[in-house]
Amino acid sequence: MDEGAELIPENLRRPADEPASTSKKTPTSIKDYNVIKEIGEGSISTVYYAKEMFGDRREVAVKSCQKRRILRDKLVDAVMREKNILARLSTAENMHSFVVGLYCTLQDAETLFFVVSYAQKGDLATIIQKLPEKRMTFEQSRFYSAELLAALGHIHWLEVIHRDVKPDNILVKADGHILLSDFGSAKDRTLPEKEPQPDPRNPDGPRKRRASFVGTAPYVTPEMLQGKEADETCDFWALGVTVFQFLTGKHCFHDESEYLIFRRVQELLYKFPDDFPATAKSLVEALLVVEPSERLGSAAQGGISSLKQHDFFDGVQWDSLENTKPPFLI
Repeated sequence: MDEGAELIPENLRRPADEPASTSKKTPTSIKDYNVIKEIGEGSISTVYYAKEMFGDRREVAVKSCQKRRILRDKLVDAVMREKNILARLSTAENMHSFVVGLYCTLQDAETLFFVVSYAQKGDLATIIQKLPEKRMTFEQSRFYSAELLAALGHIHWLEVIHRDVKPDNILVKADGHILLSDFGSAKDRTLPEKEPQPDPRNPDGPRKRRASFVGTAPYVTPEMLQGKEADETCDFWALGVTVFQFLTGKHCFHDESEYLIFRRVQELLYKFPDDFPATAKSLVEALLVVEPSERLGSAAQGGISSLKQHDFFDGVQWDSLENTKPPFLI
């Protein structure tokens, strides 16, 4: 039995002798998938590797969200926002090679299911830890940073801000190219965003928490910590943190607690190792800027085109990234 197969819950199990459908073209139930093993876990969800039991028998990832946890944590609006954003990014006119696609959503009495693109090689955070020096080469970091920037440019064009960019959410497909994933913290600026309802026992608590913190501690921006509205430059800040992590294998704002991490973020307390490449250092310094309008990539600094023109990306063929052979990782 494959590692992770024993963790599949009963409602996702399919009888071993049940044949695949030869006529069905669209799924109507989670039973239309052969759920093979668990491949990831979040606070309210578990992700499984599965195969369609109809059509081309495509490989997929199934994100399983327990309804009781969604209700308990008052996340109905957040889950619906993620579904709507993924659906919008997955239409024929909006889909992108470097952004995860939503194939369908399903449900049973207990669970919501998001059926999405499957990335065979896993996430970059895990991959980096398997590299010989637990960090990328300059060429690897430039390539994967370029694909990430291309994905960000696309979703920003569609008025979507990711708000949780990090290597854990950058998946690698069998061909070595990326998929930007996990839009659970994302914002669609074409839609109003509902504020969470205050808890009568603590009227300021949840609302204040939501306003001040979205995403993951080492990648969050100073303005988000101050409760200010984040624009697309928060993703460029996270790109800077990610480039640092690609090249060092470490978070630039690492510390022993969230409080100390947030202090480092707000005071820009980080240090480059001596062997950090000069052009990468210049890029990171241009992205890790406290004032959003002064970050490279902001409208005031020339937009995303100015970011693509940075010396770090010299040699990147932006119009043919999808057809560029990725550098060897695993």
